[in-house]
Amino acid sequence: MNNLNYSHLDATIDFKFKNAVKNHKSGNFLSAQEDCEFILENSPDNFEVINLLGTIYLKQQKYDECKEYFEKSISINPDYFEARYNLATYLMKHNDLEN
Repeated sequence: MNNLNYSHLDATIDFKFKNAVKNHKSGNFLSAQEDCEFILENSPDNFEVINLLGTIYLKQQKYDECKEYFEKSISINPDYFEARYNLATYLMKHNDLEN
């Protein structure tokens, strides 16, 4: 691919991420999830998107999935505070402190 294609993909990913955040905040979790999945198909190590997907699963009460995505985000970037905070909050609220 040439730089134009990469630039277009980067712009699309940026747009999809902003749209996913907006949809997440407004409670449109399915659209937010679809945008996150598109991004991860093209950027599978995007720890911010993985964390966002974890929060979407949390809101949908898909607890196994949310925990998995928070942990995955942390495994990619151990210094990413937001994922660490989200995982800790989840573990405390669900009495899962052994993990």
